[in-house]
Amino acid sequence: MSGRVWKRALSNSEPLMREALEASREVRAARHPRTLTSVYNLGALLKAKGDLEGLRLLHGAAHEETRDSASNLVRVLREAGKPSEADEVKARFGV
Repeated sequence: MSGRVWKRALSNSEPLMREALEASREVRAARHPRTLTSVYNLGALLKAKGDLEGLRLLHGAAHEETRDSASNLVRVLREAGKPSEADEVKARFGV
């Protein structure tokens, strides 16, 4: 494939890959192995396109999901009377 055709193919694939990722998040879960495969595939596509901002946003969203989960875990650990474990999670994830 020529470079121009390849870039067009990548651009045409992105909306489908984003749709697949969103569907996987809705039907499965954000951390399901197939959802993570969709994140990886979309990231690889964005990297191939040279879309570094899109790549940053994709991984930034995943990072925020992790931070939200960690924050919830800190709250649950405190409520369960495990403040030292809560402090460890808080320090590790910066929440």
